[in-house]
Amino acid sequence: MDPLNLSIPQQHDYTDPTVERNVARLQHWLTNLPLMDVVETVRLVTSALDALNEQKLDAGQRFQFLEAYRATAQRLFVTVDPLHLRQLALSKSQRKDAIDGIERLFTSITGGYKLIVTEVYQSSVDGKPEPLLGPAINRALEQLGLSLLDSYRFYREIQPQLVAESHQLYRLARHNGLLGSCVDDGDETEPPASIAALYHASMLLSLTDPSRLAEGEAGLLFDVLMPHAESCRIIPGSDWPGSGEGFFLIDLDSDVLPVPCAGLQAPVKAREPHLLNATVALAAVRERLAKTPEKVRQQSPEAMVLRRLLPEVEGAEQRREQRRPDGRWINLLRGVEDIHAHLAGVAQQGPGTAAGRHDRSVADTPTCRVLDASAGGMKLAWEGGGAGDACVGDLLGILEQQQGRVSLQLGMIRSIRVYREGGMEAGIQLLPGGLGAVSCHMPEQPEKVAVRALFMPASETEQIAATLVAAKGLYAEDRQLLIDVGGREVRARAGRRVLDSPVFDRFEFSAE
Repeated sequence: MDPLNLSIPQQHDYTDPTVERNVARLQHWLTNLPLMDVVETVRLVTSALDALNEQKLDAGQRFQFLEAYRATAQRLFVTVDPLHLRQLALSKSQRKDAIDGIERLFTSITGGYKLIVTEVYQSSVDGKPEPLLGPAINRALEQLGLSLLDSYRFYREIQPQLVAESHQLYRLARHNGLLGSCVDDGDETEPPASIAALYHASMLLSLTDPSRLAEGEAGLLFDVLMPHAESCRIIPGSDWPGSGEGFFLIDLDSDVLPVPCAGLQAPVKAREPHLLNATVALAAVRERLAKTPEKVRQQSPEAMVLRRLLPEVEGAEQRREQRRPDGRWINLLRGVEDIHAHLAGVAQQGPGTAAGRHDRSVADTPTCRVLDASAGGMKLAWEGGGAGDACVGDLLGILEQQQGRVSLQLGMIRSIRVYREGGMEAGIQLLPGGLGAVSCHMPEQPEKVAVRALFMPASETEQIAATLVAAKGLYAEDRQLLIDVGGREVRARAGRRVLDSPVFDRFEFSAE
């Protein structure tokens, strides 16, 4: 086994009086922190963890302290879930502070467990591991996995160090026969996860193409994978049977995430190739999917896992069109409401402005650069915080000024990657066709406020009838609608849904 190459916090030789050395008092302080004041609580816990990491302590004592912090860190991780975070009364800057803070928190607690791993590994004699090595590796891998999940749920670029250290800790456990090592934390509802299960689940989640997952879906898929991760197996080599379905190649001596074997030519060159065999786990997911009610089966997290990890059910939506370099600058509207308001404003300008003349309000919308484009999509890049809180599935209105006129086209965000140095890029699927601003009422709910929607005429290219685009909540198949088109009311009935985003629906309708 090669020497460990883990990044660990620097330590000092003096006794820090701010470091709490009584576990009971530490737990009392952590329990009484105001979790709803998430920004301040994250700051306080991270500061205390940093001080603990810098203090030289006995490995066993450090493990006790970290276990107390771990419980609070887990609760904060749930609090800073993207969907939950939107429900808190936080400003945009406070949300950013919470997101950045939770990343630092898990970097700090992971550093503490890695300190223990390094110390007990170096103190092992005659090749016999210290009793604390297995629990310390287990916890360090758990925290690294949560750091990866945190990056996925906020679309951040993955730090190669997180991947390299996950591989390295797994190798260390494998070398010392500790893959089955667990830490019993007294949770009677769920059995403790082994080192192998934690590593398997983390690697499988990376294969679901997290940059294309909608907000909140990364956590859902992790919850599906975790119960079946124990049944996976990792074997040395790079020669797999058959088509490679359910097999994934991992180079344990690298900082690279696994890749599907399907489509690769065996054997594949790698410094330390291993195969992750997930066939049993995926068969269990498929069996669980079969028990899901048919009405919601295809929208279930189990179906999402299988679409991403098995070739024969992989989404056919992955576009393979030839892209060309671009470089132009465009403006963006986000969501049905903003696009509707823009179209209504253009309509008030009068006839002869189908696309719209130059509108001063366009200058107030976020700008971004088109990195490349194809017939059906484009890749956009924002600098700084121009993208706001964009997430996969969002509806965009793409505004482009040409010769004093403004054209508008719909697009949907398919993938996001947030740069660590600031800014982000997004893959966009274009939704071709004309647009009109309309309002919808539901006859069975006359007291309800009108719902703004976008009208798109029938498309021979897409082979779909006239459609409406509306935020989630309006659409239900066969629902009766009253559509207000410029003051004229049309009675209609909703038909099939042709595009299902986590944020909006596009569905056909027919006049009655």
